[in-house]
Amino acid sequence: MVERTAHRRPVATRPAPRVASYKMVEKRVMVQRGRREYVRIPAVYEERDVRVLAKLPRIRFEREPAVYDTVMKKVRVSRKRVNYVRTPAVTKVVHKKIRVSRGGMRLQRCEKNGRRSLCRVHTAAVYKTVPRTVIVKRGGLERQVTPAVYKEMPVKVRVSGGRVKTIREPAQYTTVKRKVRVKPSSFQVINHPPVYETRTVKVRNGLFSR
Repeated sequence: MVERTAHRRPVATRPAPRVASYKMVEKRVMVQRGRREYVRIPAVYEERDVRVLAKLPRIRFEREPAVYDTVMKKVRVSRKRVNYVRTPAVTKVVHKKIRVSRGGMRLQRCEKNGRRSLCRVHTAAVYKTVPRTVIVKRGGLERQVTPAVYKEMPVKVRVSGGRVKTIREPAQYTTVKRKVRVKPSSFQVINHPPVYETRTVKVRNGLFSR
């Protein structure tokens, strides 16, 4: 049986601590960091004469009345009239011979040769004159025309008719004092560098050398 022997690692020995030494040196230290500042520059204004619109353009309509004149003219005073008048009939009396009885043959008792018998007797016609009214002209409606009556009178006549006139009015401008911006506002960038100071600080030997 083989015997194993334990090998131990050598123990490191630390050197003895060294005493640090310090010294006072002058060092440049930044007191304030650098920064960027934005400064607003206001706009620049000045008063100038500015032409502004005082009145808008427009279209206006104006009515012109008709023109009349007085002239002498033949004017009808009354119209033509047609009337119908009923007229009576015109008559007259005439005498006319009329037959009262007709003549002819009739039987009549008579004596002939001592004997009574019927005989034929011829009788003449009997006439009589009588008055009679006859129409000379028939009655009816008679047309009567009354002509129109005219007269010279002053009459107002139109010389020219009325019309609507279109009037265009242009825009009107005026000059006023107004504050005008000459230069707009802006921003100016100012870069501030960092601020350093020289101070005496305690430093370890070997870290800084002058």
